[in-house]
Amino acid sequence: MKLREARRRARLTQEEVAHLIGCSTMTIARWERGERIPRLTDARKFSAITRVPLEELEVVDRPD
Repeated sequence: MKLREARRRARLTQEEVAHLIGCSTMTIARWERGERIPRLTDARKFSAITRVPLEELEVVDRPD
């Protein structure tokens, strides 16, 4: 599941996720656009916040 989709399903804004993880909203936006890859610790926090298993999160765009 893409990060943006996971966040939206959890009904959270980028601002809320950024606050809970301890990073900027720009960082969250970059992750969602695939411009940056979250550190493992941040990806785990994102997973816990959105209640999506880490294994199901698409942290990097996969080629079709």
